[in-house]
Amino acid sequence: MSAASTATAPGILAGAAVPVISDALDMLGIAGGLPDLRPVWAGAGCCGPAYPILFEPVEPGVWGPAAEYVDEVPPGSVVLLANGCSGVRPDPKELAAFEEGVATVMETLARQIARDGEGARKLVTIDVAGATTEDAAARIARSIANSPLVKTAFFASDPNLGRILAAIGNAGIAELEASRVDLYLGNVHVVERGARAASYTEEQGKRVMKAAEIPVRVTLGRGVESATLWTCDLSYDYVKINADYRS
Repeated sequence: MSAASTATAPGILAGAAVPVISDALDMLGIAGGLPDLRPVWAGAGCCGPAYPILFEPVEPGVWGPAAEYVDEVPPGSVVLLANGCSGVRPDPKELAAFEEGVATVMETLARQIARDGEGARKLVTIDVAGATTEDAAARIARSIANSPLVKTAFFASDPNLGRILAAIGNAGIAELEASRVDLYLGNVHVVERGARAASYTEEQGKRVMKAAEIPVRVTLGRGVESATLWTCDLSYDYVKINADYRS
């Protein structure tokens, strides 16, 4: 039995070298698209009670927010495998370096998957800061990334501030205060304290939105927690690909 995929690239790879005492541990990550199997291979022998918890800190902050789809599409999975071929056996004390290597691979894969979104023309990085909890920051980032109106505005290179602000409000964060929200497109300050920034012009916003990579930054002014998410625009081709791929 085989599974159909709408990924436009034949395969996505990412690698990292992790220094452990006297050796470098090589890691390889492979992704076939967001709904497909996503393994990360490590050449070390990584056993014992320390390593099974590795994805607990990594996945919510790095992998989970790679949002291309509004719907949850099974059978999504993340697998970490260690074949032991390198002969390196990291000490549990080196877990932080090992975790950093996995996070680097996962982040690279997340960015590439978002860039390879169905019909995607643009890669969008959404940073949300100043939240009271990481969950609140992630919910706002996902609300922006999963809004069809926001995604089509990215495709059209349209700096539609109202759509982004509406998506922030639609995240359902009880402690959100509109009067504290600032919004940036690239380095352009477009919303200040919940209102259009006095220095902002439409032409500034359009210049940012026309780029192949669009950074979006939201500050909430409520706390110190943050989240980062990568997504893509929503183009005409998205409908064609998803309507036709089984025919």
